[in-house]
Amino acid sequence: MLLSVHLPLKSARQRLQALPFAVEEKIADPLDAVHLALGQPLGEQRYAVGVVRHDVMQRWVATAEESGCSEAPIVPDALTLPRLDEGWAMSVSGERALVRTADGAGFAVPTTMLTPAWSAAGKPSLMLIAGDLPEGMAGARLIPTELDPPTADGSSVLDLRQGAYARTTRHLPRQVRHAMGLAAGAAAFFLLLTALDTMALSGIAERRADALRTAITERGASAPADDESLAIAAGRLLPEAGAAGGSSFLPLLTRLSEALSGSAVGVSIRTIGFDGNAGTMTLDIEAGDLPALQRIEAALTEAGLAPTTGAATTGDGGASQQITIRMGARA
Repeated sequence: MLLSVHLPLKSARQRLQALPFAVEEKIADPLDAVHLALGQPLGEQRYAVGVVRHDVMQRWVATAEESGCSEAPIVPDALTLPRLDEGWAMSVSGERALVRTADGAGFAVPTTMLTPAWSAAGKPSLMLIAGDLPEGMAGARLIPTELDPPTADGSSVLDLRQGAYARTTRHLPRQVRHAMGLAAGAAAFFLLLTALDTMALSGIAERRADALRTAITERGASAPADDESLAIAAGRLLPEAGAAGGSSFLPLLTRLSEALSGSAVGVSIRTIGFDGNAGTMTLDIEAGDLPALQRIEAALTEAGLAPTTGAATTGDGGASQQITIRMGARA
């Protein structure tokens, strides 16, 4: 997944430290299950951020090394599309559709889910780079490709080879490795400064915890003494995640896309409904027979989406069923 994230911080170190907190509510997977890569600015105080599950990233790195391309950048394929001033740049290939949005973010979905995703986004204008539009998008306002779309920015915006997946240094010249050793010594000095910052922040955290206990007491609740129980008590007084902005739509759609990528052949998603307050997505699915619906349910369960299924109906045209999945569900 390629995100556009607001990070109003001056230094790269501060942005990296704040990155997990900035994306936590925008992704469906837990933070320890994904690799986060910080890219270049996309606008004022907004940055490109790549989010890839560790198992996927490990597979990509292994493939690059086996192919003799261990020094090549690994770039989200959404960056192969141009970024438009408005609307979506889109490429459709077989059963997969790739989209880049005007804010610089991007995602991929099965072609069967493209029309509902486009409708949920308010039916933005489209520049079709490759492939054909699904039948349900026949009335879309198209941006002519003859207008010479901006060049795709690729690795100049984001290289996923960062952190634990950074390139190895065993082939670098001795002088470069020596310089890197000096840089490591300087880094140790900055770690000392960071430790001092942490001590200062601990004092701030203690003062804010006291203020939180006071706020909970003012709401008529009993404020616990230990930090873990304090967080739980405060959480009960807050609205559910996603209730204010429906920001869970794209992460949930991405997880659904990945879950159905190998099971959606011969299956049609007629409609998608999304409830931002409840964090749920409801699908009306039509297939040739009941076993096809059972395969879809099994794929969603295996992906940890804990589907709730309505009664399946059959007719001359095949079988249909309503399935509901919930944000944050785990197997």
